[in-house]
Amino acid sequence: MWEGRVSRGRGVLAIAGAFALLAVVGVPLAVGAAPLAAGTVYEKVPPGADWKITFAINAHGSSQSPISVVAPSESFSFTPSSCSGSFTDPKLGGTTVYGVGPVTPGSYVGSSSFKVSYYGYSIHEGSGGADFSDVWGLGPYWFIYCAIPSLMSPPFAVDTGSTVTFGV
Repeated sequence: MWEGRVSRGRGVLAIAGAFALLAVVGVPLAVGAAPLAAGTVYEKVPPGADWKITFAINAHGSSQSPISVVAPSESFSFTPSSCSGSFTDPKLGGTTVYGVGPVTPGSYVGSSSFKVSYYGYSIHEGSGGADFSDVWGLGPYWFIYCAIPSLMSPPFAVDTGSTVTFGV
């Protein structure tokens, strides 16, 4: 019984340490630094309609521009100001760039269960450029994705006509 309590205590300390690390690593970069990734992506989301995502994701601590999302039944924007960065994708290999932040007030148009207060976006760089992408409706649990960004490994294929530049 005592070991169970000690193990849970270590888990809480590990989570607290992860948040502290995020706070330290998020040191602002020089103004004018190149984005981690930027461009316009068309992705086919089942049942087959294209979504258009226009974005520029900078390193955490740098100023961020809103990410624009246009889907068949909705459109909105959000600013990845809560966290952003890149990681070695555990499912796809290679590098995935991500950004998480609040919806831009008044930007949501549409009627969908996808309307939440926080969103995330991830874009994967494959051997031929951008190959997978996804917009994540994160709501009040957005901080989990900042602590463990690999949860945002993108599942949707990027369509032709997409233009993405990676700076990582």
